Amino acid sequence: MKNNCDNRWGKIYTITNKDFPTQVYVGSTEQKYLAKRKYRHKWEWARGNMSYGTLFTTDKWECKIMEMEQGLVGEPLRMREREYYDNYKAQGLDVCNQNVPWSTPEEKKAKAKLAQKNWYMKKKMLG
Repeated sequence: MKNNCDNRWGKIYTITNKDFPTQVYVGSTEQKYLAKRKYRHKWEWARGNMSYGTLFTTDKWECKIMEMEQGLVGEPLRMREREYYDNYKAQGLDVCNQNVPWSTPEEKKAKAKLAQKNWYMKKKMLG
């Protein structure tokens, strides 16, 4: 649920590259200027963050606002980002996000259970 008293603007955006039409990165931000977030992504990629696939390997990439709404911040913003993420996946696109935006309680529980199992197995192996 959005907070109508909040003067911040939430933005859902995509990063795409015309040379790689099946790849997309979905993001969200509460930053005032999307350009700052956009160039932070490119800076992270240049330093080895592989969350962006091949999107920045040519100069034909673009960052596009898909949705912008005042008061859409915090968890509701992440939930809306997840809707875009799931929609692009359902369309068969290669969504490059390293992490899934926003997790359901069931997904959080499964992730915690897997982490606990991995910890136990590692401890058992190291012995």
